[in-house]
Amino acid sequence: MTIGILRQHDLLYERAPMCWLDGLPLANGGIGAVIWGDGAPLIFTLDSYDVWETRTLWPGDDPRFNYANLRRLKEEGRIDELYEVALRRRNTRFTESPPPHPTRLPLGRMEIRWPGTPQEFSARLDLYRARVSGRLGFVNGQAAFTSFVCSARNVLVLEIHCDRAVPLPEVILRPAPVDDFSRKLLRSWKYPEPEFIQEPNRRTLFRSYGERKEYSIVAETVHSRRKMTVFMTIVAGAEGDDTRARALRLLAEARKAGVPTLRAEHEAKWAAFWGKSAIQLPDSRMENLYYVEQYKHHCCSRAGSLPVSLQGLWTTDGAWPSWRGNYTDDMNTEMNYWPVYASNHLEDAEPLYEMYWRNLPYHRKIGAYWYGKEIAIVTGEHGPGGEPFSGLFTDEHCPSAGVWIAHHFWLHWQYSQDEKFLRERAYPFMKEMVQGYLHILEKRPDGKLHIPFTDCPEFFGGRPDQLGDDTNYDLALLRFLLQSLLAAQPHLSSLDPDAVRWQEIQANLVDYPVAATGWFSLCEFNRGAEPPGAAWPDLKDHLCLALRAGDALPLSHRHHSHLMGIYPLGVIDPERSDGERRLVENSLNDLIFKGTGEWCGFSFPWAALIAGRAGKARMAHHFLRLYCDGFLSANTFNVNIADSQDPNGMCAAQGEPIMTLEAGFGAAAAILEMLLQSQHGVIRVFPTCYSGWKNAAFFHLRAEGAFLVSARMIDRRVRFVEIVSEAGRHCRVRNPFGAECVLKDLSGGKTRRLKGEVFEFPTKRSGMYLLTSSDCTDVEADRCLAPLRRSAHEINWFGLKRDGAQ
Repeated sequence: MTIGILRQHDLLYERAPMCWLDGLPLANGGIGAVIWGDGAPLIFTLDSYDVWETRTLWPGDDPRFNYANLRRLKEEGRIDELYEVALRRRNTRFTESPPPHPTRLPLGRMEIRWPGTPQEFSARLDLYRARVSGRLGFVNGQAAFTSFVCSARNVLVLEIHCDRAVPLPEVILRPAPVDDFSRKLLRSWKYPEPEFIQEPNRRTLFRSYGERKEYSIVAETVHSRRKMTVFMTIVAGAEGDDTRARALRLLAEARKAGVPTLRAEHEAKWAAFWGKSAIQLPDSRMENLYYVEQYKHHCCSRAGSLPVSLQGLWTTDGAWPSWRGNYTDDMNTEMNYWPVYASNHLEDAEPLYEMYWRNLPYHRKIGAYWYGKEIAIVTGEHGPGGEPFSGLFTDEHCPSAGVWIAHHFWLHWQYSQDEKFLRERAYPFMKEMVQGYLHILEKRPDGKLHIPFTDCPEFFGGRPDQLGDDTNYDLALLRFLLQSLLAAQPHLSSLDPDAVRWQEIQANLVDYPVAATGWFSLCEFNRGAEPPGAAWPDLKDHLCLALRAGDALPLSHRHHSHLMGIYPLGVIDPERSDGERRLVENSLNDLIFKGTGEWCGFSFPWAALIAGRAGKARMAHHFLRLYCDGFLSANTFNVNIADSQDPNGMCAAQGEPIMTLEAGFGAAAAILEMLLQSQHGVIRVFPTCYSGWKNAAFFHLRAEGAFLVSARMIDRRVRFVEIVSEAGRHCRVRNPFGAECVLKDLSGGKTRRLKGEVFEFPTKRSGMYLLTSSDCTDVEADRCLAPLRRSAHEINWFGLKRDGAQ
């Protein structure tokens, strides 16, 4: 990756971001900041993964709150009692004195205040260096600033240079002004007011919170003529940990190292990150979005820290974060990690695996009260230790969340071929997560196994009486997990004795529920109005995936859970048979027929991914374009809904922006799927590349089987595919040339010709292999990616421009 490619995608600000949502984000996986304001003041909204309220009302304290009892209440028609028991905890959140529950916390701000008011503002977020630089224009001169959050230590560095006539600014730490709702929670939870310590060249904000917890924000300044350097850190811990003393030690170490050393180690780590892979598209806006999303993801997910939560390290300024900023496992947490695999950044998913692995004992305690057995249950919303948050009841205690998380464990194995990870992490975790489904499976008179009393995520308003049987969401998850547990057997030291039972369950599990498409139902409604002799559509040709048995997708809805067998799970495969292809196409058509009125930001990238798996390149591109047009703030934060003052025409939900990160990461994954797919052991290059993209290329994207793949397409013709085999697995590549190709072993020097629909060849560990069309020139086979020549209006799409554009 060259600096030149990323420089085309830096965020440029020709005017000041006057709200937090449009600011410049920085983070290092531990602490973060959003820089905004015009200099009167310049505001750093601060954040840290270490600061969480984790107290919760323990659901197991109510002996009535368990699977068997709630199911019985529904079956006996005791709906009022069902609501009272199921929603007791949730309803306490809406009282005048709501009890504590798991949430991220707004920490406060560092404000930089000059005596005068700036007349001009400009700034740039340098993606390659993960650094913000800016300039403020005053009547009597200028002030320049640069800032970065050190990759190797939890310290933010800010350097300010002022002209002779511009005085150096003051540094202030303060809580952000909060809204009425936030004030109510702070009062109800008895949080004491923060303490401030002001010393020469040092400011401290100290706060006790939660159950005997505390954090300290400390900023120190070093002055040198017309220059001021600020070192800031956030340290959290248990009461009595003396977080301020720990913060002072961190800052002393940073000052001793010096800014040049801090900058060098920081930039070296980011250079290594960017060197892992690269893409090149003719659509500069989508290429720009892709690289900004990669930047944001690496900011928020690093080994040794916590995984990406709803808002990552950029919690809302001055308000309680959307949906408490927690881990929401009915889609958000999972979508956050969709792009790490193909982008070749496996290491950035390590926090995800480690948090859920670490929390297994807690998840078993949840199963103990819910099922009466120590079956690990991951609740639909929770804190960093697994602490349950009472959101939508129907998502809260079903087995599905943990199985969807387990899918990521399996993906890591598929893309890395790390057998140690499979044996010590993925397989044990997957086996734990299947137990919830096995516990509730029922054999019925039809001879099939059914999954009773579960949910379709976020449908039906989370009403307890809407829990039902055999959702496609659950059936797809269980099928995936059974298939994967069985597929893992050859890589284990011995055959698992449970494998026989899993095979039997797989063979006897009820089929996916289907229903007539919306279009067919409309035809039925209009029956009798057709022209004489017109052929009537056959229902069997117009069946699509339903929500669950007896319930078609009733109308537009944001959550595509009934289609997750297509993506991300891939257990419904349009390439496997004509029947599955027709089912996938009909399901997409039904999704389109029902419309996007109730969709929100994440719905569009997910639909693009489903379309991509169906081979619908134009449709996938269309959904991505709609996301880019309707749901991005100036800095690419996903705003989820339409602006009530300027509706986007894509969804009916309107109001104030609600920032979460998952949709942008889903968009990055959808772009990657256009360039490379590798499900079911076959590598496909440019499989759903939009027809308007004549030229495209990528370097070292990762495929299942631990293959690093590079390829180039010129004038819609693939010219080469290079494959690096990390694990020495057998390689299968869908023929992208439309003719025979030349295979060259770049490690051994041997050359041979391959032909057919799928190329197959053995590989050696660390071996390099080059596939080229027979007429490919050396220039066309060049694997280096250089910046494309682009006009000024084709680069730096994001930020704020003088003309009012983003």
